[in-house]
Parts: sequence; structure tokens; C-alpha cells
Amino acid sequence: MAKDVFYSGTVAAALEAKVLGVNAIAISAQHADLPYLYDETIKLMDEIIETKAYKGDGILNINFPKSTFQKPLGVRITRQGLRLQTGIYIKSEKPDIYHIKGSVINYQEAEDSMLLRLKKDIYR
Repeated sequence: MAKDVFYSGTVAAALEAKVLGVNAIAISAQHADLPYLYDETIKLMDEIIETKAYKGDGILNINFPKSTFQKPLGVRITRQGLRLQTGIYIKSEKPDIYHIKGSVINYQEAEDSMLLRLKKDIYR
């Protein structure tokens, strides 16, 4: 969730494409054998192309739910959350070696962020 999405290889590939000037979409599913995956992806891609949602400064990141969940009822566009972190460099006993010590100090979630939308959908 939030900035952890940057650990995704799929998202990293889409981000690299965007850096090179290519509009990109990252699509992830736990298994490629979800019975609805291909039909839903085609419908979603048609909508994305029609609305030009792929254009802009960022990328799109599409996640399909686990196979233990039912077929999605629809699509919700959300924003990525933001985490503010702090880090300090600590010099080790060895010359020219430093360690980074850090922690999350604040979460900033927009009302339409993925994390808050997920919490609202789960707990309603």
C-alpha cells in the first residue's frame, strides 16, 4: 500500500517506461488463471483508451483481487497514498561506512487514496 507499490517489479517497469516518455499501465493479479481476468482486462482497457486515462504525468496501476474473492463488481480509481519518512545516517566504527536508520513518521492519505477506499469497502 501507499509508497510500498514502488517495490513492485510491474510498477517499476511502468515507471521506467514513463521516464522514457511512454505512457504505461501496470496490471497485476495473483494468478493468471482467474476466470474473469482476461474479459475484465479487455473491458477495462477499452474504457482506459476511450477516456485517455493513460495520459498524464503518472502511470496507472491496476490490481485484481485474490482468487478467493468474487469477481469484481466494478472499478474504482484512487490515488496513491503518501508516507513521510525520516532517516539519519549513523557512522559505523569502520572508516567511510554509514548505516541508515529510518522510520515512517506520518501517513498522508487523500480521501480518495487506495488505502482509505479499501478500508471503507472492507468495513462497511
